[in-house]
Amino acid sequence: MKPQTIATLLLISVLSSCAPPAADSSTQSETLDPPIYGKAQTYIGTVGTRDAVFTLDWQADGIVNGYYYHTDVGPGIRYVLKGNNTASGELVLTEYSPTVQTAVITLKKSVYRGQITWSGKMHNTDGNIRPVKLMRQSP
Repeated sequence: MKPQTIATLLLISVLSSCAPPAADSSTQSETLDPPIYGKAQTYIGTVGTRDAVFTLDWQADGIVNGYYYHTDVGPGIRYVLKGNNTASGELVLTEYSPTVQTAVITLKKSVYRGQITWSGKMHNTDGNIRPVKLMRQSP
């Protein structure tokens, strides 16, 4: 593993804390469908240039678990996600394939006309960095 990757992982683990997924007060009124704790929510988006479907389960204590798959190969090949909502509007997920850590994903939340979007970067353990974007589907 490259020193830069190790440093990034250490920094993320140091900065991690548990805060529930909530919008700041300026965007909270725009959020039409706040998180439903303990119930899986579906997001569509991209990892790099590939379309993906994400399923995330938000807990009241800030823990977020789930998985995603690339739509071109289907749900038979899933990447496990474990992480937490480190602060309001910030999400850090660790990707496992299937039990070996393969990436750390850092995302920031934005809300526009009630549409929640998370965007950021995936830092793979091999040094590759890919953009990630996901949008929550209406319940």
